Amino acid sequence: MSGGSNSASGSPATGSPASGVRALARFRAVAADPLAELAAAKERTGLMAVGYFDSYLPEELIMAHGVLPYRVAVTGREDLRSGEFIQGFACPASRDLLDQALRGDLVLLDGALFTRYCDSLRGVFAVWDSEKLTPYVDFVRYPTVTNTVSAVKYLAAELREVSARMAKALDAPADERRLLEAAAACNRKRALVAELAARRASRDLALSGADYLAVLVAATTMTPDEFTSELSALLAWPPPGEPGDALPVVLSGTTFDNVSLAASIEAAGLYLIADDLATGSRWYGVNVETATLAAGEGSGMYADPWEALAHAYLTRPPCSVKEPSSPRADHLISQVRRSRAAGVLFYLTKFCDSEQAEWPYLRDRLAAEGIPAFMVEGEQKGAGSGGLQTRLEAFREQIEMSGDEL
Repeated sequence: MSGGSNSASGSPATGSPASGVRALARFRAVAADPLAELAAAKERTGLMAVGYFDSYLPEELIMAHGVLPYRVAVTGREDLRSGEFIQGFACPASRDLLDQALRGDLVLLDGALFTRYCDSLRGVFAVWDSEKLTPYVDFVRYPTVTNTVSAVKYLAAELREVSARMAKALDAPADERRLLEAAAACNRKRALVAELAARRASRDLALSGADYLAVLVAATTMTPDEFTSELSALLAWPPPGEPGDALPVVLSGTTFDNVSLAASIEAAGLYLIADDLATGSRWYGVNVETATLAAGEGSGMYADPWEALAHAYLTRPPCSVKEPSSPRADHLISQVRRSRAAGVLFYLTKFCDSEQAEWPYLRDRLAAEGIPAFMVEGEQKGAGSGGLQTRLEAFREQIEMSGDEL
């Protein structure tokens, strides 16, 4: 489909086909070197920056203080420094984040926020705090059960308390107006990513899975307004391309920042047409709704923006560290159906106990729906081995031979 219209309004878009090419090049560059983007943003805005590590941490919380949010992406770089502090069998993604700080890569951060996400990240928080790896560090005590009214009340109160501590530590008080503006800005960018995903799933916009992952990394690295501007250009003027005869699959997992590995997966004849990732579809579906943001009072929205924020993040399709598990399975199956994918590729991060425990449940739910699923385990490093390529090619051949394409 040719470009030339604004994604939201359908009116003629400004720019030219070159705008979409430039936007994609920008996203690729940001994904290749997120820290360079952070440095540029700090220099341009003069603002402090606070890092976070999982998509359950509301970036709106950080923005309410007039501070830049920065999700620290997993680099996949080989390093052993973290082994001095945490076990070698801890999640490699968590070890990677700690290695970055110990190397001094994250000196641009004025603070770091952790959530009660998993045991490995909680261990990283303990080291981060004891070693003072950033001037400010704090911990959001997240509820494990997410589908209750009391969980919303609890998390809203916790976010307020963390906000008060952050204000004191950084001398940067929160402002409710900024919180509402942050929610609106983040809603806009997540909605645009959702549109990109929907257009890829409908074959209206051909963008490789690797480039789609680059967009996801950029979404939590760039400032929301800049990201929204660039993605609007890409949606209005998408570069031409076709997935060819590659087999469409849904990629499922936790955090997945490895663009090179995504390219290797697609080199095996698989097209990553949709996702069930903590930093992908389970993130961009978040929509913070408050009565203030809605058309008026009495809309059924939350009048308290902190409760609205808590509700939005608790009602997203849960990760394997949260309960219950059935909404994630429902979400994964809907991703397959909407994208007409031929199967699911489940990327299990090595030593991730929660994902390992949830995989059999997801596999059985998919099997009951007649959806082929295949699990590969790795450490999110490099582009994958030749053995991985062979296994992925075998998965494709298995689906093609069985005639189970959906």
